[in-house]
Amino acid sequence: MRNLNPKINPVTTIMGAGLIITCLVMFITPMFVAVKVELNYWIPGSIGIIGLSLLLIPDDLRGALRKFIGRKSQQL
Repeated sequence: MRNLNPKINPVTTIMGAGLIITCLVMFITPMFVAVKVELNYWIPGSIGIIGLSLLLIPDDLRGALRKFIGRKSQQL
């Protein structure tokens, strides 16, 4: 897939990979370390879903959404 190539879409690919790695660390760490506060599973799950969506969204679509939101705010 072209969206996963960091040469074509560097911003969203790097951010998405970072969030997915964070999600995996949050899931795996309690298996090896005794944590004082138990973390809900929806927090790392939502971080993982955001990371996955950033991996799949192309950078030009992000720019197009920003332009669309900018035009709507100028009309108000």
